[in-house]
Amino acid sequence: RIEQSVLLMGLLHDVGKATPWFQLRLQDKRYGNDPKSKHARLSAIIANWVIDHLDLDEMNKAWIRYSTVAGIAKHHTNLTMNPVKIMKVLRQDFRENPVYREQIYQMFVPGFEEWLSDELNGYGLSCTLESMSFENICKSIDGVNTLFENPYQNIEDSLDFLTAFGLL
Repeated sequence: RIEQSVLLMGLLHDVGKATPWFQLRLQDKRYGNDPKSKHARLSAIIANWVIDHLDLDEMNKAWIRYSTVAGIAKHHTNLTMNPVKIMKVLRQDFRENPVYREQIYQMFVPGFEEWLSDELNGYGLSCTLESMSFENICKSIDGVNTLFENPYQNIEDSLDFLTAFGLL
């Protein structure tokens, strides 16, 4: 799981730089304060969407989700909270901030999902990505199935998960 998470972090940590606003920021520093030119949280949110499509059982998917998304979010910002809180912050920010809709819409490039699926499959991460639309990413971030929303579902898995992240 660690190898899969590190691989995903490496592939996806800067995917949010594919927006026209970030590219403009590279050419003209005056755009650096434009919220649409920020890429850190967008990269983490897109990583979450990709992880939804991995062909893994739910426990492995949860572990990879939290380690990858937290790793990307912490790499770009000074978030000091644990992975569970990071996911909650990202979900809330995504719901409340209209900038994400524009960023995702502008990132759409025909064939992107197929290319990324091929890349992931080439590294041994089996997946087939659906359209990277705002609606699909909303479903992904809203549907994050944490082991903490229903902690009695499988207490042993929950304890393993909490221990792995140093939360116990």
